Amino acid sequence: MINAVQALRGDDVDAVLLEVVMHATGEARRAALAPLVRAGHPTAVAIAVELLERGGRLERSTVIDLLAASPAPAAHAALVAVAERARGEARSQVLDALANAHPGDPQVVALLTDALFSGRATEARAAAWTLGRIGGTDARQALAAALADDDRGVAMAALQVAAQTGGAEVRAGLRALATTGAPELRAQALQGLLATGDAAGLELAERAMTGDDPDLAASLTYALAALGGDGATRVLTTAARAQSPTIRAAGARALGQLEGDAAQAALVSLAGDGDPDVRASAMGALSQLATPGAVDALVAATSSGDTQVRQVALQSLGNLEDPRATAALTAALSGPDPDLARTAVWSSWAAGAAVEDALARLVTRPGAPDDLRQIAAQQLRARGANLDDATLAALQAMLGPDDGYGGYGYGAAD
Repeated sequence: MINAVQALRGDDVDAVLLEVVMHATGEARRAALAPLVRAGHPTAVAIAVELLERGGRLERSTVIDLLAASPAPAAHAALVAVAERARGEARSQVLDALANAHPGDPQVVALLTDALFSGRATEARAAAWTLGRIGGTDARQALAAALADDDRGVAMAALQVAAQTGGAEVRAGLRALATTGAPELRAQALQGLLATGDAAGLELAERAMTGDDPDLAASLTYALAALGGDGATRVLTTAARAQSPTIRAAGARALGQLEGDAAQAALVSLAGDGDPDVRASAMGALSQLATPGAVDALVAATSSGDTQVRQVALQSLGNLEDPRATAALTAALSGPDPDLARTAVWSSWAAGAAVEDALARLVTRPGAPDDLRQIAAQQLRARGANLDDATLAALQAMLGPDDGYGGYGYGAAD
């Protein structure tokens, strides 16, 4: 009924709605109050202000948005008064509503700035997000000032939204914080600077790759991968040449998310790195690239004299649906080295159907280690492979009858 009345306008309709407001409770009262307050009806606004001051939690939450949208000066004044004296969630809710309704109001920005520097973490975070959302020169200047504040909580609150805000003032604040700020803030400041596309971000990131803080440098590689482009590739190839294996490994993982000959060349080089973690990261990244050159490099590594390198290469090839990957896995399954064969079995789940013949031969190979034959049988069953009678009998002798549920393939083929 009230919804139907709300669609009408006029003094008589307002009088009906006001009667409901004066005598009803709960949802009916709130529904009748809404159109009156939004229209600036003096009596309704006064009632809403009363509810803002003394109503229950639900009523206060409802009238905050209504008063923010009202053209009545009394409504705005009431919310400003609450924003000036309230603390915590109540203050943040009022400020957010005011900012939504009056994003360019200097008084609102001033109140948000005061909350940002209040020393109360919850208020500071909420104010920073609201300032970042409304933008504008005053809002950006407030965030830039917060970045330079001695209170790390204030700086952190501004950091969380600075990259989305942009603006010369904020970028300058990020540059300063990334260069001379507290160590625990530098990484996030530099990541934010990279996200804004500021040229100084790439320069500082490249400097970090050759600095004495490998954790800082490694943390930047993810931001660089997200940034992409020639500049990010250049900095990540610098990371690939860093003295720290932590930086080289992180650089390798990030390079796997980029395209281009430079990224591939750096990864091919890192695939032969002396550090096993770096090698593994590089080969995993090459499998992500999945370019012909990347696959060639991984296949070549399966012929390395180092067993560990060959195993990592096989694991990486197992992620690729490529005939050359399948051929390399098949060769390892058929070869004399049981350790390489085990790696190939576990890595062969994504390989083409051609690998199933090699797995079947392994199951029935005389002299093959029992555990190797068993995991090959498990892989065949999981893949739902079509097997000849002899291989199927060997499979059932090792694993028992097929219950219809497999690992990767969830059951054998009919």
